[in-house]
Amino acid sequence: MLKFDLTNSKLLDRLRSEDEMDLSLYTSFMTICKKSEDFLNRFASNFPTYTDHSIEHSFNIIKYIEIILDEVNINQLNSDERYILLSSAILHDSGMCIPPDKIEEELGSNNYKRLKNEYSDGNNEIDFIRKIHHELSYYFIINNYLELGIINPEYAKVIALISKAHRKVKIDDFNTFELRKTLRTGTEFVCMPYLACILRLADELDITNVRTPEIIIKYYEPDDEKGKKEFAKHKATRIVNRQGKIINIIAKTDSPQVYNALVLMIEKIKKTLQYCQKIIHTISGTGRKHYSLQASMIDENIKTIGFEPKKIKFAFNIDFIFNWFVSKNLYKERTFAIRRSCKMP
Repeated sequence: MLKFDLTNSKLLDRLRSEDEMDLSLYTSFMTICKKSEDFLNRFASNFPTYTDHSIEHSFNIIKYIEIILDEVNINQLNSDERYILLSSAILHDSGMCIPPDKIEEELGSNNYKRLKNEYSDGNNEIDFIRKIHHELSYYFIINNYLELGIINPEYAKVIALISKAHRKVKIDDFNTFELRKTLRTGTEFVCMPYLACILRLADELDITNVRTPEIIIKYYEPDDEKGKKEFAKHKATRIVNRQGKIINIIAKTDSPQVYNALVLMIEKIKKTLQYCQKIIHTISGTGRKHYSLQASMIDENIKTIGFEPKKIKFAFNIDFIFNWFVSKNLYKERTFAIRRSCKMP
């Protein structure tokens, strides 16, 4: 697959305009891309055996955003929303690139202690960074908005929140993710939950083998089991696209373990799509605009080579369990239940 060319971006084309303010947003975004490229490519210093989180991944996120959104949705977004969505796509993984010895400084002592208590399960600092990188991205953007070329601190905070929302956080917290966030004077506003949903879903969909090129696998394939599965499932995924309401995921593998990992990954994407659809349905009539997400289902086609996949699931017979443990069949006499609940002398 060819490198995603930003000159072909519908979002960027719409952001580029003759309006003086919109032109400043376009200029700012291009500065963000330029300032971020070298920094994002340093993610490998922390994660030499992790799937790609460089500027290429950010460009791919923009591609998937434009796969998810119809042209009608893209046209309906205002300049602020396009600028924030594009900038968040570039910066959402910036937390992956912060050196371990700079993390506490970036977060501040109190936030560092809070996140350590919440996420750390040992002394592995790199794993800790991976778990909190969405939080790190938030603080990195807030702390470095001037150096990144972001318009002002108000825009920076919104970009930071949308970036942070690509994983874990509750997008349906409308006190944080405001439905009508005004950044400029006038009637225009930014619908933060909508942008957050689109970014999270696009990030989930960047799962193809572009993120695990053969040269990386050859020299840096991970030793740990989790890392191997992460590489393998990305390598096995060939195509992700959308046709109407259906997002197609096409993969091929000769490994039962990778097949199981792909199934779990696709289930996670389905849950993300359902979660985002629920939120977007809730906010669909915000102001004069109608927000929507046409994609509503995932169709997976996983071709297996050399084995027949067996999807084994466990289910409970609720009626049997209820009758056995609660009904009169549990004790021969009713008084036994009372006797056994009393403490014997």
